[in-house]
Amino acid sequence: MFYLVSKLVFALARPSHLLLFILVIGFAALLVGRRRLATVLVGAATLTFLLLSFTPIAFWAVQPLEARFPRPGVLSPPPDGIIILGGAFDPSAEVGHGDAISLNEAAERITEIPRLAKLYPNARIVYTGGSDVALPPGVVPEAEGARRLLIEAGIAPDRITIEDKSLTTWENAVLTKQIINPAPGSRWLLVTSAFHVPRAVGVFRKAGWPGIIAYPTDYRAPSAADRTPWRLVATDNLQLVEFAVKEYLGLFGYYVTGRTDALFPAP
Repeated sequence: MFYLVSKLVFALARPSHLLLFILVIGFAALLVGRRRLATVLVGAATLTFLLLSFTPIAFWAVQPLEARFPRPGVLSPPPDGIIILGGAFDPSAEVGHGDAISLNEAAERITEIPRLAKLYPNARIVYTGGSDVALPPGVVPEAEGARRLLIEAGIAPDRITIEDKSLTTWENAVLTKQIINPAPGSRWLLVTSAFHVPRAVGVFRKAGWPGIIAYPTDYRAPSAADRTPWRLVATDNLQLVEFAVKEYLGLFGYYVTGRTDALFPAP
């Protein structure tokens, strides 16, 4: 239920969808002769679209999320395991392409693992993430795609553990903990997209994982030192705003439902 509600809330709250709803209402107001209301609504939607698409607002929204947990250097003592959160694959793009595996903009979640596996040769490698849609025959499920890529990268199969049922970050933490049963005092590197790290760390802490150490990947914005990160590509900026909105809504929703240990988890 939580998964479905969260998907519905974000579908309604996405900036692109909200702007479209406002434009539709504005057009309807014009059709019924409410010209002043139509002008206000269409003007507000147009101005908001321009601001989100062609100013640094998107970067300013993402920067606090990505800067919350810095990427660690070489850990000593080394971690007992490396947990990779799902979300780096696009199984829907694989339809009709045989056994091809498609990665999305979060690909670094998985491509960073061979280097970490060599850096920490005794660490267990754990991938957690299921598919939220029924996949057509022949399409490689995300978790199995991850296993295949990790093995092809030279990681021994007996080092790899796969959890393939979770659909949310909370389920990532809970179901993986049931499989791994981490020992008290153990240390676990948590690999996920930088903007998603605060929520992910808060969730794993709340679920009772010991020694969680954040490892951010696939940064979407420059550091806060660059205060005017202009990128004049409307679609990229809107997508970045939506990533930020989703995470801030997720942080709030997970906190009020008791799934994170803080509203904005910190190191």
